Amino acid sequence: QNVNKRETAVRITHEPSGIVIRVSKRSSQAQNKERAFELLRERLEELNKPRKRRVPTKTPAKAKRTRLKEKRLRSEKKQQRNRPAPEL
Repeated sequence: QNVNKRETAVRITHEPSGIVIRVSKRSSQAQNKERAFELLRERLEELNKPRKRRVPTKTPAKAKRTRLKEKRLRSEKKQQRNRPAPEL
C-alpha cells in the first residue's frame, strides 16, 4: 500500500490541554502540517469559547398542583390499607 511507503502523516500535541491532532489526508507533509495547525487552532478556539449559562426556570404552578394532588391520592390509598381503628 502506498500509505505504508510514505511518511507524510503529522501528529501535533498541545501540551497544556492534552489535545492531539493527527492528519494524514494529503500527500504532502507540509500540507498535512498546515491542516493540523488549522484543526488545532479551531479546537482551541472552541475550548476557549465561554459556555452558555443555563437560564433557571421555575416549575409551572399546574405541575406543582398536579404533583401534590397525586401525592395526596397516593397517601389516601395507602391509608386505606390500614385496619380501621377500633370503635370505643
